[in-house]
Amino acid sequence: MGIGGGTKGKSPFYPGQPVPIELFVGRSTQVERIMTRGAGQVTEGKPVAVFIQGEYGIGKSSITGYLQALAEKQYQLHPIYTPLGGAEMIEDLAQKVLEATLRSGALIPQRAEKLTHWLAKYIGEQSLFGFTIRADALQQDAPSIASGMLPFLNEVYARLRDTGITGIFLALDEINGITRNPKFAHFIKGLVDANALANPPLPLLLVLCGVQDRRREMIEHHEPIERIFDVVEIDPLRPNEVSDFFNRAFSSVNLRIEDDALKSMVHYSAGFPKIMHLVGDAAYWRDMDGVVDYQDAIDAVYMAADEVGKKFVDQQVFTNQYIV
Repeated sequence: MGIGGGTKGKSPFYPGQPVPIELFVGRSTQVERIMTRGAGQVTEGKPVAVFIQGEYGIGKSSITGYLQALAEKQYQLHPIYTPLGGAEMIEDLAQKVLEATLRSGALIPQRAEKLTHWLAKYIGEQSLFGFTIRADALQQDAPSIASGMLPFLNEVYARLRDTGITGIFLALDEINGITRNPKFAHFIKGLVDANALANPPLPLLLVLCGVQDRRREMIEHHEPIERIFDVVEIDPLRPNEVSDFFNRAFSSVNLRIEDDALKSMVHYSAGFPKIMHLVGDAAYWRDMDGVVDYQDAIDAVYMAADEVGKKFVDQQVFTNQYIV
């Protein structure tokens, strides 16, 4: 119930993680644009590349997860979400895309069966809770997968097409490390160009998530990159959207938030989802009576500030200015 005496249930906040689909709020303009100009066009046979751009903590991963779920539901695009944290070489990217492909059918048994049968050589031990990945097999085949990424994705599409999919939604997230490698920009441009020249092209929605500096870094390595992306900027959420988020999150665990507490949490969160989750989570654990009051909210703000330091919260707390 989330009420008093240390008898807390599961917190509805997810600091440092993409927000669950049911708690996603706002971004209607960006969502509509990507769904219409991206997913909708892909189902008509036109490949599209999008760069979701925004500052750290702004919610790029969350909107990507939401878009993939929505695109699968509305347009039957098969989602492959690939976090590239730790990847520095193109071969690293290839390994991560293959592993993400293996795990992409987890919620749809028919797709999972087809993918695991096809890619069985990369699967290690299996259990009721899933399977492990054979890193040795991945590393051995990474160079050929990297040089043949488009054929690989075409094969994914071909093997899953009879399950009702209309295309592939490949998201590359956490690109900070790999953009330093000049080959990455050439790899992305080559993938997009090769697909555009194919007859017919693979119905592919390619989405990269990163800060503006990472896109600029790619352009510095290979100037034509600037022309291939539809750049979608993710700005801080509006106050009414932040308020909606807190109300929805607290009500999901039967907590009530008082108006002055809500105003304070909205103000100090500054529209940044990362800060919203840190402040909300601190308030959830701070509350002891089932009602988040003003003191709970202020304590939560300072607890969040202490946790993340000046990088995210202190400018808002100590200067009373919105983070920009």
